[in-house]
Amino acid sequence: MEKIHISDFPSHNVSILISDTLLKKVKKLLKAKYGTTRMCYQKFNNSIPYATFKHILEPGYQCFRRLDIFLILCEDFEIEISELEKNIVAYRTKTGRVIVKQPELPVLVSPIFDMLIAHAIADGNCTRYKGKIPSFNYRQFKDDILKLYIKKAERVFGILEYPEEYFFTAKRVYLPSVLSYVLYSFYSMKPEDFLENNAFLPEKMLSNSNDNLLAVLIAFILDEGTIDSGQVDIGLQNKRLLHDLQHICQKLGYKTTLTENDKRGSLYILADGVKKFWTDYKKLKKKYPEADLDYKEKQIENFIIRKQKKWRTAQQGETQNKIIEILNQSDTSIKELSSILSISRQGIKFHLKQLEKVGLAGRVGKGYANSDIYRLFEYKKLPVKKKGRSRQYGITSEAISYMLKDKKMTTREIADKLNIHIATTMHFLVSMERSGELKRAGKKIQTTHPCILWSLD
Repeated sequence: MEKIHISDFPSHNVSILISDTLLKKVKKLLKAKYGTTRMCYQKFNNSIPYATFKHILEPGYQCFRRLDIFLILCEDFEIEISELEKNIVAYRTKTGRVIVKQPELPVLVSPIFDMLIAHAIADGNCTRYKGKIPSFNYRQFKDDILKLYIKKAERVFGILEYPEEYFFTAKRVYLPSVLSYVLYSFYSMKPEDFLENNAFLPEKMLSNSNDNLLAVLIAFILDEGTIDSGQVDIGLQNKRLLHDLQHICQKLGYKTTLTENDKRGSLYILADGVKKFWTDYKKLKKKYPEADLDYKEKQIENFIIRKQKKWRTAQQGETQNKIIEILNQSDTSIKELSSILSISRQGIKFHLKQLEKVGLAGRVGKGYANSDIYRLFEYKKLPVKKKGRSRQYGITSEAISYMLKDKKMTTREIADKLNIHIATTMHFLVSMERSGELKRAGKKIQTTHPCILWSLD
């Protein structure tokens, strides 16, 4: 993991608080080498008033001290940068009000470092003020996500002391300009590189570790992504940026498709890709809790639960009766029904359409994230028949392939594992045999009759 030392900061724009221990050491070395403060001052060629230079070296000096002066002194007295960094108690932009306390020095180019840049591209910008270093600002309407952004900045730089919590009113966080500089200058980026249609991911960033790449992808999913029935959709006007994100997905092994039209494009992380993403995401979050998807984590988790739950065929009318019971309690959105019943939103929509056709339920409004809200018009239970349909297309074949990955199994053994009637299981096995996914590997004598053995090879 690369490091950014305090000497790489824009030192003329940074002020620091240092420990008494280091200050005493500097004063002692100054006296040993130059004798007097004025003799040492000559080294600075009048770039700073003598009175200011003298005060900066006084133990009782109450203000922040100029970093550029101490960098010159440390180099002159052969004090290592690492020692200076250990003795910096706090720092800030020279004229800034936000103080970085308990600083993380040197700054590590961690996954969270790259994530802050991704947030600036996705839902922020890099603002240039006259005579000042450009700075990031990040906009979000959910307070929890704003707090999460600050936690990320603190993980990278140290505790940020803002004069007031203005960001919860403004729904925007301004990152101090010196911190913003450290972020974008590491990748040789410029403020215009963060404009909506100009933005891109630098080649150096795309060559980073998988953890860094995953963190960048998480930032875009949080800011620009939507999760619907197991797919993640990242929609952007910037086509180049979409291709950069697809490149990340390809490096991480996530299956995707990309669609483009004249005005906008969408990158879809497909269901199989989402499953691998979920595994990688949990590992990264364990190392970096700040790499959090907030409410979108629950949406993806619900999909994973649906994919991993024990398969069974719902009897005809069974699911619709469950929906009727839920709607009988209160009006409910498609999203909420999906979460309660662990069924995809498309599946819920199908059942609701059936209830609409018979006049039992209908749409009455919109809820969070524009999800349709349904109301029960008449409480009436539907007849339940044994015949039903799978709620998860393709998941049975997936489960069978997984079970046969390392061994041969009989039809009965597979049926018992799936908890599906043996005749239905046989139907799936024959269908997979016809498509070349598996083959018969002989027979095994059971207690009453021979049973077909199945294998992938």
